[in-house]
Amino acid sequence: MKIFGRSSVKTVQVRVIYVWNDGFIKLLCDSEHIFMGGTFKSCPSPFAQAGSIHALSPILKNTVSALYTLLSDKNKITYVFLFHEVRNVTVRNNLLLNPKFITLDFERGAINALKLVFSNSIIKGCNFRFNQYLFNKLQELGFQKAFYEAHEGTFPGAPLRFRSFMHHSIRGLE
Repeated sequence: MKIFGRSSVKTVQVRVIYVWNDGFIKLLCDSEHIFMGGTFKSCPSPFAQAGSIHALSPILKNTVSALYTLLSDKNKITYVFLFHEVRNVTVRNNLLLNPKFITLDFERGAINALKLVFSNSIIKGCNFRFNQYLFNKLQELGFQKAFYEAHEGTFPGAPLRFRSFMHHSIRGLE
């Protein structure tokens, strides 16, 4: 594994650490669709966000983490710096990172940076956290049983409509 440390961009101090394995970077470059995720709640100080970039594994038929990151903030400039660094890693390994699709939670700074760095990619937003909140709220309010046992007469098509809503929660950004 390779580790890089503190970096700066012009006058803005940006702190980024990222860790990867060359085999997983190749898998990332081979993937037509990559996924990104991050958390602000459980991140070591002095960083503000821990994140990961995932690739689709044709062998596992699932996603695998290809790269882990620690970022100093969630500003567009930080994400731009990170995405350029990831592209540099791929170039140094004689690879090209140019995914057709990129899916991530609705994080405005990351989305704007992705549009700039990966301008040919289709950026898809994912309402994972929002859907998780809705599902937990259904359980908390005691609607889970009623939801799953709904008849056409009581809540016409409720389970089907909610599943459809969940399905459409991953959509392209304009």
